[in-house]
Amino acid sequence: MHPQSIASHGVRFGRAAATISVTDMERALQFYVGVLGFSKVFENGSPVGFVILKQGDAELHLSLNKRHQPTTQNVAHVMVSDATALSAHLEACGARIVKGLRDADFGLKCLVFADPDGNRIDVGEERRAPHADGAHAGAVLYARDVARVAAFYVRALGLAVAHEEPAHVVLESPAFQLVVLAIAANTADAAPATPPARRTGAAVKLVFFVPSIDAARAAALEAGGALNGPERQWTFQQHLVCDGHDPEGNVVQVRQPMD
Repeated sequence: MHPQSIASHGVRFGRAAATISVTDMERALQFYVGVLGFSKVFENGSPVGFVILKQGDAELHLSLNKRHQPTTQNVAHVMVSDATALSAHLEACGARIVKGLRDADFGLKCLVFADPDGNRIDVGEERRAPHADGAHAGAVLYARDVARVAAFYVRALGLAVAHEEPAHVVLESPAFQLVVLAIAANTADAAPATPPARRTGAAVKLVFFVPSIDAARAAALEAGGALNGPERQWTFQQHLVCDGHDPEGNVVQVRQPMD
């Protein structure tokens, strides 16, 4: 006879947290707090041998073990809002990417990275399907080099390629669609300068919400665009705001929620 299910006793499980062994607590905190943006909410021991970290809904426990040896198994799985931005940020900070970004067939955008001790952490971002009823907000952006401009919005701002043809690329997020459309050869003006001159006189500015302006800034530079430096950021409606431009000088703005 099988025992009764625990649910029949009214027992429900709450939060769960992975415990990660580290050989150097100070070095580990520099990574988890300084690079990943976790906050230390508890520590124990003298010297400190146990720490609880939180970032958003995620919680990790670090435990000091000077004899720890990493394995090839993932020690934690973390869901994030923007795997593309996280990957760019990790690369910019010199972290080791074990498995690069990929769209898995189980509906997640995934990557695996390692902490300074070699502990592997699996990351997933839910890939939401586009609105079937066409209820997007969207924009059309004309470009001379469709592939290069589209790659900027994918790498720096986290949009996903929904459809691609030689003359246009459809990019989407859960609530927004951007169509990058080739300018007709007979109407295109001179090729943009390198680096591109920012089109500050344009009547429209595209705005994108990102988890990290610093990560978007690094990715934008690698993708042929640029964001202003931290000294030119400002705040608006509980967001940190920064302007920039894509590889052809079209002005964009990014906004990061303020803690």
